[in-house]
Amino acid sequence: MTIMGLLLYVAGFSQVKFVPTSNTNYKHTNFRDVIIYLSEEKVPKDREELGLVLCEGDNIASQMIRAKKVASDYGATGLYMMKGDDNDILTSRRKDDTEKELNANGMRKRKTNYEATMTFVAIRVPDVADSSKSKK
Repeated sequence: MTIMGLLLYVAGFSQVKFVPTSNTNYKHTNFRDVIIYLSEEKVPKDREELGLVLCEGDNIASQMIRAKKVASDYGATGLYMMKGDDNDILTSRRKDDTEKELNANGMRKRKTNYEATMTFVAIRVPDVADSSKSKK
């Protein structure tokens, strides 16, 4: 195994994409200042929704960190997880990625590789954005 392959194996695979839902462009924020809200009810009411952050991979912690980094590139000050039957912080959506193989008897066997996927909404809260500017 190469060094890069070993790093990917140890760190876990995670892919994050940003889908903008706002036409407004904001300056990059520090990803360490991006707050992850565990429910939409805890998010301040005066927020602006900037886009969706789609995460997929085998390591939930690295997905959350990468989601903060990607969202901060678009000026987000917070993230909250979209609610739904299959998108919950405790039971993150599992995708059954099946590979069809034939065993020695010609029967189809199923190989599963589970990947957790989460969808966040990237938001910008004016008060939080203004206070992070004054820190600099």
